[in-house]
Amino acid sequence: MNKDVAVMSGHTFLHYYQSEAIVFHQIGVLVFQQPDLAMQLDSPMSEIALALAETIEEEKPRIIGTFLQRPGDPKTRYVHVETERVLRARLFGKDTHAVTSPLGKNPKELIIRFDPPKKVVDTALCKHLRTFSKSEVYFRPEFRSAKIVLREVGSFASDWVWRRALKNMDKELDSPLYEVDNSVDSPEKQETNTRRNVYKSIKNWTFTIPNLDIGSRGFNVSPKIASLVQILQCFQKDTEKFRGIVLVRRRITALAIVEVLRTVSGHLPFIRVEALTGPWAHDNISQLSILKDFTVGKCNLLVATKIAEDGVEVPPCSCIIRYDIFDSSISYAHTCALANGPECHLVFMLDPNSDAGRRTVRHLARMPEDLKHWTQLAATRETGAYPPANMLQTADYYHSDSEEDVNFRSEYIKDPTMSGKIYADDAVNVVYRYFSSLPSASRPTITSRAIFRFTSSSPSVHSKDLRALPQ
Repeated sequence: MNKDVAVMSGHTFLHYYQSEAIVFHQIGVLVFQQPDLAMQLDSPMSEIALALAETIEEEKPRIIGTFLQRPGDPKTRYVHVETERVLRARLFGKDTHAVTSPLGKNPKELIIRFDPPKKVVDTALCKHLRTFSKSEVYFRPEFRSAKIVLREVGSFASDWVWRRALKNMDKELDSPLYEVDNSVDSPEKQETNTRRNVYKSIKNWTFTIPNLDIGSRGFNVSPKIASLVQILQCFQKDTEKFRGIVLVRRRITALAIVEVLRTVSGHLPFIRVEALTGPWAHDNISQLSILKDFTVGKCNLLVATKIAEDGVEVPPCSCIIRYDIFDSSISYAHTCALANGPECHLVFMLDPNSDAGRRTVRHLARMPEDLKHWTQLAATRETGAYPPANMLQTADYYHSDSEEDVNFRSEYIKDPTMSGKIYADDAVNVVYRYFSSLPSASRPTITSRAIFRFTSSSPSVHSKDLRALPQ
């Protein structure tokens, strides 16, 4: 074609290109009226973008695209980032660069080391209660939770677990179950007496408040919690823009941390904290209320389990703290998705004595380029992205919301090869691991099409199509 300027539709351009009447190295400037059509598989723009991607840089024309701005549209940010990725170009223009620029970059990553406790000893309350139940036959969940938070949060939190259990004990002791014949020495009578003794001991116990002074004899929180408070205090100068998430492994840890932060509010006057734990339910009024408060700024700090990683949508955060580090590429990508680009600080709290923690940090520091690129795509794309074969995902993925409520995870599929249990919460990880194992040549044959439609049973019914990962 011997023309200075040619105006044509996408179908016509594609026809000329496929017939070799047009070649890219003969074009100086290529103008697209709607470059975002490149994301639609049935659009000729998609094939044109693929052809551009396969062309060497020296033969590519300059690309100019015009967008239809939709202020306030939550999908605008995703569309702009996706178009940049597909066309492998940067977008500039009114408000566009400001919207897309932060999303192509990861948050600022920091590693904060803390000194773990040299020796973890049961609190006086736990020792006293164990005299009534030496083998922990009764109140087994409480004993286990107290032991967990003792190391993670401190002795204050360990005693708080028992104070928190008083409400349930009140209901149990008033039930007909404990109305037994005192004249008969039976196992039921022994259990009732044990439970009553534990209840009276807790009710009459003198509880302390958190002491953050690591040099004092009354220090009753873990060094990890003391470091967390110091990290949060660093954001006190920018309280209006602060919005943070602390990601932990266990529900009881999240609840204990919230209790500590609320009690020491004098050290963190700008913090308004809530706990967000799973399992997620669309009709759970408490969870929806917490998310709404976090979105509008009534609450500016969430202490959450992995439900915040991939279970719900939260606004971009200025601070994300990985209180518990887990060796997972998927978890890392989900964490980056919560960040407000380079304006966010992503803090990893590292125990220097933890081999797993050091291994995770080393993996992040030496992350291969293809895995780093996938992490950025997975963090910015609503539909996810094909993971590379070297994606890091341990087989024993943590089940953060399972340690207290076993019934939540009663249903599972057993892996016929390794006999591993696959729960509903593992769906995202299983899909990513499956796609990472596919040979690269087979991926273009997989198209993004609806597999089935899911409709929730909540009062505000909504439907969702489940689709395969896009190319």
